[in-house]
Amino acid sequence: MRKEWDTNTIGRVFGIIDEALYSMALYSETNPSNCDNTIFDPYLRKFWKTISDNAVLISVIQWCKIFGSEGNSKTHYSHFVDREQFKSKLNNTLYEGFSDNMKNIRDKFAAHEDKEEDRVAIPSFDTARKIMEAFRQTVQEEYDIPEITPISVTFTAYRLQVRDQLKECRIDWTLFDEDEPG
Repeated sequence: MRKEWDTNTIGRVFGIIDEALYSMALYSETNPSNCDNTIFDPYLRKFWKTISDNAVLISVIQWCKIFGSEGNSKTHYSHFVDREQFKSKLNNTLYEGFSDNMKNIRDKFAAHEDKEEDRVAIPSFDTARKIMEAFRQTVQEEYDIPEITPISVTFTAYRLQVRDQLKECRIDWTLFDEDEPG
């Protein structure tokens, strides 16, 4: 028998995944190393760097709500799908190592300011999305629900949406002198 979908529980988990995907798309499109410099007017560089950095942190935090430490988390994936079924779609070593890295970023950088040498580099969000996709597929198999949009489709849609919004920012940023009326 297939499980019943509960909007207040697993629906919330997919809401968290959606928030993580949007933040990943925002990071992807605003990360200075991924962009041409047209949106990085020197006066606004700090603004865009902050947006990009915040998008990374929110991506990590949201991802960890589902795939991080189980503990008391009511949104951990293991409460919704069979662990073995989920992990059969992944390389378990990849999952465990990646999850450890994401938790390290959350614990030692996003939530606390630990020594820089204790931190790890920003991970590939490609792997994060592969893990989300394995979860989506497992949910699709175990629950009596209509098709759930693949993670890659949602991520691509969000990237295009962010890219369109950023086009509005690619203007000649004329800053007025303090004495001039704005």
